[in-house]
Amino acid sequence: MTLYLIAILACAAFLFVVAPLFEPIQTKLNIFQENSTTALDAIEDLDLEYASGKVSEEGYKAVRSELVKDAALSLAKTQSCGHCRRCKVPLKSADLFCGNCGERATS
Repeated sequence: MTLYLIAILACAAFLFVVAPLFEPIQTKLNIFQENSTTALDAIEDLDLEYASGKVSEEGYKAVRSELVKDAALSLAKTQSCGHCRRCKVPLKSADLFCGNCGERATS
């Protein structure tokens, strides 16, 4: 009985240690895409609140301009976030060539 309990605890400990290895890796591109989506959603929410009269015009203009800047910056970063020019595969910062098509990576 004790041996079964030890085996179960060992399996549970092993799964606890190994589980993070199977989680998806958060890349810079994913982060920039999430940021741009969040900013665009915030702009949409702000537009709806302004249309319903919950936000003053001055506050609306100030906040919207900041959100547009954030969205534009995040979208620009998603476009220039280390992708192969030819096949659009994500590249690592240390890559000199694309592992998929062989295209030389630009700095």
